[in-house]
Amino acid sequence: MKKLTVLLFAVSAVLAALILWQWTHLELAVAVRSVRTVPAKDLMSNYEAVSRAVRGKSLRGVIYHGEALKDADACAFQFFTLQLENRGLLPAEMTELQLTPFAEDVCAYLPAKEVIIPPGGRRDVMITLLTGRTTPAVRDVTITYYLWGHLYRQRVSVNRTDYQAKEAAPMNILSFLFPAAAAGEAPALPEGFVHVSDLIPDCIEQMRYAGENNFVGAVVDGYLAPRAILTEQAAQALVTAARLAREKGYRLLIFDAYRPQTAVDHFVRWAHDPDDVKMQAYYYPEIPSKPDILKKGYVAVRSGHSRGSTVDLTLADEDGTPIPMGTDFDWFGPRAAHGAKGLTREEQANRKLLRSIMEKAGFKPYQAEWWHYTLKNEPYPGTYFDFPVQ
Repeated sequence: MKKLTVLLFAVSAVLAALILWQWTHLELAVAVRSVRTVPAKDLMSNYEAVSRAVRGKSLRGVIYHGEALKDADACAFQFFTLQLENRGLLPAEMTELQLTPFAEDVCAYLPAKEVIIPPGGRRDVMITLLTGRTTPAVRDVTITYYLWGHLYRQRVSVNRTDYQAKEAAPMNILSFLFPAAAAGEAPALPEGFVHVSDLIPDCIEQMRYAGENNFVGAVVDGYLAPRAILTEQAAQALVTAARLAREKGYRLLIFDAYRPQTAVDHFVRWAHDPDDVKMQAYYYPEIPSKPDILKKGYVAVRSGHSRGSTVDLTLADEDGTPIPMGTDFDWFGPRAAHGAKGLTREEQANRKLLRSIMEKAGFKPYQAEWWHYTLKNEPYPGTYFDFPVQ
């Protein structure tokens, strides 16, 4: 009986020691993997879509301070890629962020869902800021997280990381709350569809039709936010593609995914307007007559994108810079086709790499466009959807 008492006492002591250790080692180590600043004018379509969503309070996961952003020449994007490592014994939940100092006009957005890091686990998280200064003054990002119901705070500087966690005071400057942001909940998607960024947080969404940097030269009908949407099956296959890309040192950069029929109708109206040629020099200089755009099939009255399992994309390096592919996205001409002549060896190799990744993930290419891939076994082969992108 005495031995049992001693054993129970020893077990209790060990448990107490572990609890005490955990209580004194509540730590989520946050390391900065990269910080990149890009003038907003260089990502014009992203700027226009985000600033429009900020004004309309329709972008899920955005918090902003002061007036809405003014113009691209006075703004810049800043991308923080953070690595979160849970060095404690319990799951850690990242719940908020704080910027110190912050620009007069700034918005910030992260993955729309909470970020939970299991004990001993690591997660990469990208924080995107759009600030009203061409040389952003944001120096630190403060991560707030919960362990055992207690709020803790971790400050991350651009050039170094402060690993000393301490109990946090209430956030009173700029905060991001999961899963609903202060700007309001995003409308639910139809059953069977998902936002790609929820499954692939490190993908880059450069949604061209949500801005003016596209062959139409205007925000396309049906695009209310710069978000990539796919069927669940296509998105899961794209998760595989993202993993294969990471193994090669690249990230996926998405130009378009699900496309409402409303947007396709907009393209057709544009193609029938012979006077609207403001983007000809950028996207179709080799096509002298706009009716040829319809004849050659660059614009059609039905698009596989509207079935929800087609994606337009490329590969980008770790900093988000697209690798050379020989043409821009949506180039109307033979140079955009697989096997096109006149490409450099690097461009040919890059196209082959993208194709190999996508085919291994279960997608099939479209011969005329190096960026266009459709899931081989798409779930809605005969259905064309028309809900908005938001």
